[in-house]
Amino acid sequence: MQNTDYFTLLSEQLPLAKNLSEQKNAMGFLGQEILRFNSIAGTLINSFKLDVHASIDERYITHPLIRSLLENYFKIIYIFDDSELEGERFEKAVNGFKIDYLKLINDLKQVAWDVFMREYEASLQSPNDDWNNLPKLNNINDILTALKNEAGDKLQYLYSIYRITSFDVHGNSLKFFFDKAFGTQCDFLILDIRYVINLIASSYIELLNKHKS
Repeated sequence: MQNTDYFTLLSEQLPLAKNLSEQKNAMGFLGQEILRFNSIAGTLINSFKLDVHASIDERYITHPLIRSLLENYFKIIYIFDDSELEGERFEKAVNGFKIDYLKLINDLKQVAWDVFMREYEASLQSPNDDWNNLPKLNNINDILTALKNEAGDKLQYLYSIYRITSFDVHGNSLKFFFDKAFGTQCDFLILDIRYVINLIASSYIELLNKHKS
């Protein structure tokens, strides 16, 4: 896989992804996420080194953005892993959005509703209070534990990438924190982002090819 530029190959299938993105089912989710992936990953490829020798300043941008792409990537490969459960898993993924959106609105009402809503109320849809009781997908670790690649190998190792990039999202990768916590100068690892992008792209190509066949 390392010798194949799957991102470029996936870019050639963007018209198909665009067509799929108009659907209101799991394939629509796949199509829209491929378009988002192409936009974010393409910007990273054109702007940064993306290897383990990248600078800390680069890491501040690339790790959080990759974390954003991994979230939906894991959901998608789980949804399409079992054709008989595809519809059920897709609905649970949508339910996860509903639950998160309800929490967002409830949090805004508690801390900033009066000030915030004067300007933005027209831009926010009202959620259903019953959404909080909907069944949703398992957590990311459980999802990856349940998945295997075509060779039969588990995909749980990808959780390490997810957790490391999650650490960056919250600003915890600052060298200051490491030096202060451990009492010495130390560094936190930098991921091979190009490998991660290629891995995601190869999976999306495989899903598109299954759709076409």
